[in-house]
Amino acid sequence: MKRVLPVSLGFAVLIVVGMVFYWDVKVPYSIETAGKFLPQKEWVLVRGQDGRLISTLYDHVRGKVEDFDVMHVENGDNLTFKLHPAIVAGATVAVGD
Repeated sequence: MKRVLPVSLGFAVLIVVGMVFYWDVKVPYSIETAGKFLPQKEWVLVRGQDGRLISTLYDHVRGKVEDFDVMHVENGDNLTFKLHPAIVAGATVAVGD
C-alpha cells in the first residue's frame, strides 16, 4: 500500500502538465529592460582640413558603408547645402524614420 501514493501523485502531476501543454495556458508576465534605438542608416557629412567634402552613408543593418563620396571644394567656390523639407527633427519616432 505504501507505493500507491507516490505512483498516484506522479500520475496526477503528469496529467496536470499534459493539460497545461494541451490547452496552451498563458501565464501573464511583464519584462522591463533598458533599450537603445539605433538608426537603420546614418548619413555623415564632414569637411576635411584641405577643403574636401566627404559624404558617407552607413547601413547599420548590414554593417557596411552603402555610399561614399568625396568632393574637392576650392577656396572661393560657392557651395550651397539644403536639406529636403520632409526631414523634420522631432521628439517622437515614427515609421520610416
